[in-house]
Amino acid sequence: MNIAHPMQREVSGHDDADGRIQRRAKMANANRWHYVLLAFLVTTFGLGNVRDSALCNAESCSTFFSGMGAVEMAIEYLASGVTTYDLPFKMHPVSALDLHSLTRPILAARYGAAHVAMECNILQLFDLPMWLEEWGWELKLQVLLGAPMRDTYVSPSGETWSIPTADCDCSGSPCRDFSPNNAYRRDGRDGVNNSAFLAWCAWHIRRGTKILFHENVQQFDMLWAVGILSLYFSCVVLFSSPEDILFDSTARSRMLICAARRGVTKFRVDVNDAYEKMK
Repeated sequence: MNIAHPMQREVSGHDDADGRIQRRAKMANANRWHYVLLAFLVTTFGLGNVRDSALCNAESCSTFFSGMGAVEMAIEYLASGVTTYDLPFKMHPVSALDLHSLTRPILAARYGAAHVAMECNILQLFDLPMWLEEWGWELKLQVLLGAPMRDTYVSPSGETWSIPTADCDCSGSPCRDFSPNNAYRRDGRDGVNNSAFLAWCAWHIRRGTKILFHENVQQFDMLWAVGILSLYFSCVVLFSSPEDILFDSTARSRMLICAARRGVTKFRVDVNDAYEKMK
């Protein structure tokens, strides 16, 4: 018995050729998302407003839990696209935490000493004389907001690096305690893996980061997460789907928290409305 690959389908030669053309056109457009995005921003909000935005004025970006250089690649794409509109672009990656061993040498070769790749658990950025995963999330957060934070990172090879403060951060904490793909145990906001999210919140609350983006699965407890951040940040929750930028081969829609530090920066447009217009 021949079993076809699940992605295969029977079509006529003509339909198959048309399908290939359409798929290639979609992929070409998807790979130029930075040009499409910038064109949309300039057309919708005006060149002057885009010039005055954080996109053109934030100078540094950090990322936690990425493991694959996704944020760094996005910044490279945007930097290549802004020249079309003569937009200033100062953003550069300054640090990444918990990167995969294959990613670290690539980033080191690209950015050198200007980028700190930290190979550690985020809790290791705090001096914690006592820590129990059995604690409730409220106690964990209280401890993290009061514990001394480390200003330097010592690599496994013994090198010492100063940990830079970034204007913005794009991260996505572990989703095991919320993801439906975890069929064994999902403990929600009190799950062991949520210590990472709490530490991420405490780090940026205390470091004074101006803009935060945090993505996770649709089942992530957004009311809980926004409640933690909202004392220090204005927060907007955005539902996003890869299909919206033509990556229709994946169905992993995500929830995104967009957060602006109170008293320092603010939302000038309705984020959800802008996203709907872009789709």
